[in-house]
Amino acid sequence: MKKALESTGTDWEALERVYGWVHQLAHVLGEEGVPTEERQLRFLLILMHMQEQVGQLDPRWQQAIAQFLKVTHSYAPHLFFCYQIADLPRTNNGLEQSFGSVRRSERRATGRRGAVPGLVVHGAVRVQAALATRVKTFSADDLVPHDRAPLGVPFVRKSLLVKRTAASNCVFARILPLI
Repeated sequence: MKKALESTGTDWEALERVYGWVHQLAHVLGEEGVPTEERQLRFLLILMHMQEQVGQLDPRWQQAIAQFLKVTHSYAPHLFFCYQIADLPRTNNGLEQSFGSVRRSERRATGRRGAVPGLVVHGAVRVQAALATRVKTFSADDLVPHDRAPLGVPFVRKSLLVKRTAASNCVFARILPLI
């Protein structure tokens, strides 16, 4: 057994140390009932500890940890949104499942087999509405806008006009090609 472990050439102590750091990070991200600010602070402290201790490792491990820190730093501003917004899925798989259920519901409601064109033009609003209704049932009074100023209605209308214009230009370009 000892000869087999020596032949692999793996530094098991370094592997155990690095695995410990990753496990600590996963534990911080998985804790329940911790305020977001405290979670971010704990996460950053572990990353700082990793950065301080990386010099004691083999150069291969140093490169791996440097890459891990670089990627984590690039994603850092967006890592903790799921903890700030209630019921937001924590993983991309969870988000994709939510979007998939909205697409499936739209297809069933319209009877279409493929993508619903309304999701392309009004997708941002329809997806949010569909996901919100899964969390809470709204009454008619809840849906009446009391103050339209914060909704940004002119901006939404302008963006819809731009999308409709682009879509109509594509249709006409296919029907009447330029000669």
